[in-house]
Amino acid sequence: MDEGAINEAIEDTAVGIYVLKEHAGSDEPEDIGIVLEGIKVLQSLDNVALAVAMLFGLIYALNLDYPADLRYTFEAIQKIFMEMDAGKLSRRALALKNRLFNFKNLLNFICRFEPFVNFQGITINAGLIFDDIFFL
Repeated sequence: MDEGAINEAIEDTAVGIYVLKEHAGSDEPEDIGIVLEGIKVLQSLDNVALAVAMLFGLIYALNLDYPADLRYTFEAIQKIFMEMDAGKLSRRALALKNRLFNFKNLLNFICRFEPFVNFQGITINAGLIFDDIFFL
């Protein structure tokens, strides 16, 4: 993508996180940042996780509403994964939380019978990994 196309895409973005790579196959991003109302407000962030946390901080600090088409996505990230204001869930967010909880229970059940997974020649205790991934 050329510089003009990148700037046009950023200008058309209301709220977002961008990851620029020199070419599609590269592992390391050239830049990670945040866009609000078509303007790069933060650049050169270390990773996407930091960008997500900073985006939520900006939305909170600037008292912005979530974009209507991404409302449930932002609500799920905020209330389920970041556990902020987790007591007030919409029906959709509560349904997702219940599905994730049931999925975690299914994985724990499977790990009782197959507790170790061989991944690329390395034996891993899958039960410990799933407990770290799913904190619900």
